[in-house]
Amino acid sequence: MEEQRYLYLEIMRQHMQEFYLLDEKQVEEVLPRFLRTLFQYMNQLEVLQQQGDVAALAKASHAVRGTLLNLGLFDLAEYISEVEKQCADPCDLPACHSLLVKLREKLQPLYPVAPACTNLDQEAL
Repeated sequence: MEEQRYLYLEIMRQHMQEFYLLDEKQVEEVLPRFLRTLFQYMNQLEVLQQQGDVAALAKASHAVRGTLLNLGLFDLAEYISEVEKQCADPCDLPACHSLLVKLREKLQPLYPVAPACTNLDQEAL
């Protein structure tokens, strides 16, 4: 899991430097905010899934996808697009739940405090 965390952080740092033209210091300042937003959206997804609100779930999934794209995590953004598709059909709520569980598992390396990113402490998240 440590290796995956490091990989994700490096992908995000590189993406922010190349796409947003940020220097290393700026990336270290902005990255915790992006991650905090991602975690807030993920928590919102779980609440909406429990409520069974598929329309709001599809909209929130779209927001998660945008955040993942902003972070340069394109493979995870593609994965969440499947959640959006599943949420189009209210009968597929169990399938949607399954995809959300898998997404949370894929994001799990980013949830603990990331020692490779000095600004990612518990207070920042």
